[in-house]
Amino acid sequence: MSYALSGFLTVMAGCLLWGCGVDATNASSQGVGNASSGILVVSSDYQSTSIAALSNEGEIVSEQIVSSGSAKPGLSAALSGDAVLPTTVSGEEAVVIDRSASAVLSWLNLKTAKVRAQLSVATGFFSNPHDYVPISTGKAYVTRFSPNLDQDQEPYGSGHDVLIVDPRVPKITGQINLMPVVRVADPVASATAATAPTLYPMPDRAVLWNGLAQVLVVVFDASFRKRADSKLVSIDPTTDEIVGVHVFNGLTSCSTLALSPSKNQMAVGCNGAFNQDPSSHFPDSGIVLLQPNGNGVDEVARYAAADLGGEQISSLSYASEDHILFTSYGRFSADLSKVAAPD
Repeated sequence: MSYALSGFLTVMAGCLLWGCGVDATNASSQGVGNASSGILVVSSDYQSTSIAALSNEGEIVSEQIVSSGSAKPGLSAALSGDAVLPTTVSGEEAVVIDRSASAVLSWLNLKTAKVRAQLSVATGFFSNPHDYVPISTGKAYVTRFSPNLDQDQEPYGSGHDVLIVDPRVPKITGQINLMPVVRVADPVASATAATAPTLYPMPDRAVLWNGLAQVLVVVFDASFRKRADSKLVSIDPTTDEIVGVHVFNGLTSCSTLALSPSKNQMAVGCNGAFNQDPSSHFPDSGIVLLQPNGNGVDEVARYAAADLGGEQISSLSYASEDHILFTSYGRFSADLSKVAAPD
């Protein structure tokens, strides 16, 4: 995630650089100081997490801004091994999203490596927050991926929603229900009421674009066995109302997005279903290019996974206005004896 202290780029580095099995007694945190831009690197082995900073030229600015082993960053809840950064990082603060059962947001000052505040968005269940979208000084959106199937719920406890938070306090101030978008152009929902599964909108990555919050929503039943086409939900941040729903017909698990440098275009990556016959070239996986259109978006191009090497699309980013870099998921052979396709 680029940190221009008006924007830091984020990179997931697995266990290659920092943070895996961090020892709290040896951990020390250091901010980026006077550095004005660069790259934030999130390293995780799903046991521990560390966030470091590089310059735009690749030099180390801070080997560790914060980690699971940090002793004095102001953390009342330590980072788990499943922490990520938002799609958008700007200003002197970065919000660290802990997707573990604690579901904690941590406002981290990049210059000083101090945590200003923390807020749990669990509201009584495993809410699995996936992104944080700054709207204004006193408002931000948080996408929560998981539904809450417990009927005895706390306030804001339904899940699979967009929470509204005030980052100044911080506190939860509202909730945007996404259930209505499930039935929009949904072929699974056309089944008879007796056989149709309950499908849930599961919001993933999101960004503020063209004056609207654009939220990627994947659709599954509670078992993750039934799925429907993914959607891009447009929300007016002045009213917190859903004003548009774009359906990615034929594409599922669309869970990664990026804006072009000019902000005139958005690219969306769709993973598709796992455990398919690889010879099918994953027909529900691909990349879609979008342009804004009033309260919604228009598709301007679509590239099937079959035309991009034949493997499932994983993540993507703009390298320039005219070039997109993407990664694909690897897979093993049917007998699991060897790598049939590398990541």
